[in-house]
Amino acid sequence: MMKAIAHPSVTEKFEFSSVEQMHDILLRERARADRNHHEFSVIALELGKLKRNSDVLMRLHKFLNTRLRRIDEIGWFTREQLGIVLPYTDSVSAAHLANEMRRQFQDVIAGEQVQIYAYPSVWPFKK
Repeated sequence: MMKAIAHPSVTEKFEFSSVEQMHDILLRERARADRNHHEFSVIALELGKLKRNSDVLMRLHKFLNTRLRRIDEIGWFTREQLGIVLPYTDSVSAAHLANEMRRQFQDVIAGEQVQIYAYPSVWPFKK
């Protein structure tokens, strides 16, 4: 009998990858994208004080568990921003997920709190 495998980046305890781990994930994805000539996107969600709100985190957890693929990664992009790394995803496809997040969380997260970065085209870091 096959055992169901939970998404590796989102757990019941909301243990997201640390800023340092996320930096390593981004470096790995950048190298993979360069090697295989594809792009990837990152959705950065500004949480601020909401990162301590267990109700918001529970809703976010449920939402992401139903929308993300096994290859996607979640962690702290910065100390205040949760990052969702979407390998093999262009900015247009990432925008669909980001817009859905904006709609689902419009009561607690303003639209401008959701940013999309796409490598290599729209990348906030040195290449």
